[in-house]
Amino acid sequence: MRRSIPRFEIVFVPPADGAPVVVQSTLNPDEATVLFSAELQRLLSDRATGELVIRRKLGNNGDPDVILRQQVASMAP
Repeated sequence: MRRSIPRFEIVFVPPADGAPVVVQSTLNPDEATVLFSAELQRLLSDRATGELVIRRKLGNNGDPDVILRQQVASMAP
């Protein structure tokens, strides 16, 4: 049996009925953490509102596991 290599995705989930958007993807969990941090800073500087998530996917089947979830809320100027 062949073992599946996990893929880590950085996903932005806009508020309300917005569709989730995969903004980055990597096979390395450490790189996923760095990409998450960089994307969070970008979203905050863009004054975005929503949720940023790291999720781990094993293969093409099944639901991904959420590793980290962070609310993104822009502050009023």
